[in-house]
Amino acid sequence: MFELEKEFQKYNFFELDNEKIDKLNEVSFITESINETLKKISKNNRKVNIQVDEIIDILDEDKEKKIENIDLKKRFENIECENKKLVLGFISILDQIEDIYRYSLKNFSSNWSEQIELLWNSISKQLQTLGIIQISDQNTFFNPTINLAVNSTQNENLRDGIIVDILKTGYIYNNIVLRKSEIIVNVNKQERIE
Repeated sequence: MFELEKEFQKYNFFELDNEKIDKLNEVSFITESINETLKKISKNNRKVNIQVDEIIDILDEDKEKKIENIDLKKRFENIECENKKLVLGFISILDQIEDIYRYSLKNFSSNWSEQIELLWNSISKQLQTLGIIQISDQNTFFNPTINLAVNSTQNENLRDGIIVDILKTGYIYNNIVLRKSEIIVNVNKQERIE
């Protein structure tokens, strides 16, 4: 008869050889090492993800600041444009006062023209406080960057290129010539200024 117990003893399933035990220990050690390495990778991955999120936040803030800077620059340009329009409108009003001033110098009694001259000089001082400089220097030399010669005269007693008369005052604002002064210049040579 077949005895199961004896047969099992022949094969002794419960005893492992040392080689197999060593292999099991090696596999266990490797598995633990892999698990530790994966844990470290996971931890580092979380840190990297946090850093990437911070970098993205910083880039988003930079992008928002650039957009804000562009908006502010556009607003500033619009304000500058509006200021220039305002100054040019103001100059057209000054032209009308200047017309009265120049007319009074030639046609009215001295009291009236003195009063208008005082008003004109007061306006000039107020303009300077606003950064607007009038270009109306008579008896100075013609300068094509700030003067526009609309006519010329020939007087041998005056030097060539001297401004004889101002027809319309010019204006400078923030070192920008808004309008050149319209003048009459003395020309002693045969060539005429254009």
